[in-house]
Amino acid sequence: MKRYCYSDEVRTALESLKQAMAVYQVIDGQVVTLLISDGFRKLFGYPNREQAVFFMDHDMYKDIHPDDRTRLTEAALHFADSEDDDELEVVYRKIELHDRAASAARVSFSLRTWISSAASSRSSRV
Repeated sequence: MKRYCYSDEVRTALESLKQAMAVYQVIDGQVVTLLISDGFRKLFGYPNREQAVFFMDHDMYKDIHPDDRTRLTEAALHFADSEDDDELEVVYRKIELHDRAASAARVSFSLRTWISSAASSRSSRV
């Protein structure tokens, strides 16, 4: 499958959002980050977008509490494979970057399908 590309105008608008948002696409069985908003970057403590994309592509669940990783992974895979579900809400704990061993925060995200007029499949998820 070919990687979806946003126009420069749309990409800039989405990346500048203060809301935490990431868009992924499954390509040949791999989850690939298409874009990350400024709000996402700040929420997870990434100093720049490039580092955030790198970690999302290579170790997406590194900041998720170990007890929540399997449940989150299963829910995300079900969501990606489902033709019927257009929303996924998962509550999980985020390990704080300043004290990885001791602290976890409760974080909730709602993921929705974004259907682009240019895309004919459900390959992009928010």
